[in-house]
Parts: sequence; structure tokens; C-alpha cells
Amino acid sequence: GGETSEGANAFYSGTAFTFVPLVRGVTTVGDRSFMLCESLTDITMASSVTTFVASPFQSCSSLEQLTIPSGTTTIPAEFCHGCTSLQAIVIPDTVITVASEAFKACTSVVGTLTIPDSVASVGPSAFEDCSGITEVIMGSAVATMASSSFAACPAITTLDLRSQAIVGATYTTANPLLDTYFAASK
Repeated sequence: GGETSEGANAFYSGTAFTFVPLVRGVTTVGDRSFMLCESLTDITMASSVTTFVASPFQSCSSLEQLTIPSGTTTIPAEFCHGCTSLQAIVIPDTVITVASEAFKACTSVVGTLTIPDSVASVGPSAFEDCSGITEVIMGSAVATMASSSFAACPAITTLDLRSQAIVGATYTTANPLLDTYFAASK
């Protein structure tokens, strides 16, 4: 049988490549697999990939395109933390959890962020410092969201909360719109 996993640190700090296709049959992308691959601009994953371990694409500062395969249920901690060239965040409708710092400091993401109805939990600092996000559409299943989930996102002017059950934490986000929401939800 062939490999079904890109193991921990598989391409850690690789500098010579800009594109990586993950072939059919790979199901898991391991811990820090592509971390610090600063020349990587695009990664195409086979639909068989459904599991990611922590920090798979952290600090891939040139990464512009990343498609998260349908079937993925968890976006782990520091998934794309520091991917400052990432152009968009598209979360498939199979994801249940967006973990802490998953997309922190993805500063090139601009416009609307849609969190699908399948997502139940958004972790601390999940989208912190995504300074170009202007609108958040939050799915109806979100039951928990840390108040730091959108910290340092000053451009957010529209917050569409389809779930009335969101539980917020007690500190501020530095965004008046979000601070007002969390103060009211206590």
C-alpha cells in the first residue's frame, strides 16, 4: 500500500518549491507538514484529505490559494496562522470546529467571511488580525465563539449572527461592533 499521510514536518521550511499537489489516497496532513514553506504559493489537495494535524501551513507567507477539501471536520490550531498572502478563506460545510489561531494574521483576506451552518465552535483568536475582513456571516449551529475570535479585525462593520446561542467570553476585541455584541451576550 501507498502512503496515506504526509507526516509531521514532511516539508518543513522547504524553500525550493512553489506548488505542491497532494495525490489521491493521502488522507492526513501531519503536524507542521508545510510550516515555513515561504515560497509555496498554491497547494492542491486530493479530495481524500480529510484530517489535518496542528500547524500544517503555518507561516507559509506566500501561500495565496488553499482549498480545504469537503469532508474535513476540524480546522486545527494554527492551520494557516501567518499566511499573510492568503486571498480567501473558504470553509467547507462539513467543518464542525475552527480551532484557535486557525487563520490568525491572514492579512490579505478581504471582504466577507462565511462560517457555514455546520460549524459549532470557533476558537480563540481563530481569525485574529484578519484586518481585511469587513463582514462575518456566522452559521446557525455556532454555539461557542471566543470573544478573541475576531480580535484586531477593525474593518468588520457587519456581523450576521444566525445563531442566538453563541456564548462570548468577557474581554474586548478592539472592534466596537463585536465589543457591543459580547457585552450584550453576557
